[in-house]
Amino acid sequence: MNKERLGDFIGSERKNLGLTQRDLAARLPVTDKDVSKWERGLSYPDVTLLEPLAAALDLTVEELMACRRQAAKGAEETMQSLLDISRDSVRQERRRSWQRLAAVLVLLA
Repeated sequence: MNKERLGDFIGSERKNLGLTQRDLAARLPVTDKDVSKWERGLSYPDVTLLEPLAAALDLTVEELMACRRQAAKGAEETMQSLLDISRDSVRQERRRSWQRLAAVLVLLA
């Protein structure tokens, strides 16, 4: 993740909500100086702040990390589909590995 891209995204989402840096900081246990550093790309928010920051900006953590808003309904379905595809791929690879091992054992016997 790019600091500048994340900072630009946080700043634009904050402005879209009509919040100042001080307003956003008041919703989190940080100072307006911290928010300024994030928005200028000088630092990342602490990992413990990701969930509260996303909530303060009316985002999901996934949207915050991706630096873009996602379609509300389709995003979860897409993520689930990707996870299903990944899980199936891992299962197939394991099956192939066991088949190769069995073939080698048969050849050795």
